[in-house]
Amino acid sequence: MPIEYMDVEEFLNEGYLHEVNRRFFHPLGLALVIRCETDDETGEPTGPWEVAGIWDARHDPEGICFSDDTLEPDKAQRISDIEDARRDARVERLGYWVQPV
Repeated sequence: MPIEYMDVEEFLNEGYLHEVNRRFFHPLGLALVIRCETDDETGEPTGPWEVAGIWDARHDPEGICFSDDTLEPDKAQRISDIEDARRDARVERLGYWVQPV
């Protein structure tokens, strides 16, 4: 069975980027960055979204935080709901939610 890939724009819009940054990368002083070329006049996206790289602020002892106006509780809740819907099956089959080391 071939591997399927999620569209980068969907990864952004559905809240996965928000949550992987908030929960994992930001406390470590890092941020996964996605970008898209934009129209100079309108600011609207004109090209495909792409992973641009990892913002590195590891020198900052507090790490990175969303500002109050960029924190998106709806996206956080959506990802929590997805986790809740998947948790029982994963734990039943594998014995864990997050794979132990």
